[in-house]
Amino acid sequence: MSQSTIARRYARAAIKTIAPDDQGTIDRVKDELSAFSSAVAASSELSALTKNPSFSREDREGVIKALVSEYKMSDVTERVLLLLNTKGRLEHVGEVATAFVKEADQLMKRVRLKITSAKKLDDAVLANVVKEVKAKTGREVVVETDIDENLVAGLKTEVGGEVLDGTLEGRLNRLERSLLK
Repeated sequence: MSQSTIARRYARAAIKTIAPDDQGTIDRVKDELSAFSSAVAASSELSALTKNPSFSREDREGVIKALVSEYKMSDVTERVLLLLNTKGRLEHVGEVATAFVKEADQLMKRVRLKITSAKKLDDAVLANVVKEVKAKTGREVVVETDIDENLVAGLKTEVGGEVLDGTLEGRLNRLERSLLK
């Protein structure tokens, strides 16, 4: 079974423990799992704790409980982390956090829109793109913008895994491919 399938199962199980209309708790758990995952990625000690078999499950559990207490994480987050530890899957917390975001977005009828441009977008342009995506998907749009100074002109958008390349470079690449056929 693939890691993404396993991560999705843990994420779905976590979502099911939260009331469907409790967006605050869903967002809190999403943020906490993402923060824990980022901390593991950034800290060689935490990374070793999650991956190194020389640490016992009890050692890991103690660290998890200490971090949950120190950072006042929710009960749901604590249960997810402890379950991952018990099942020997704590090293996959990053995949679980990512899967949780996707499950939460689906439950809350949200779609993530990533826009990459050569420079900061004008608010009116951004609002127009968001409006179009919302009209096409019928979902609330969560926007992430990125600036890639290597782009000459245009936008690259990604919605739900589908990339629409409207950059000058993308247009030229498509033109080149069509001419070479």
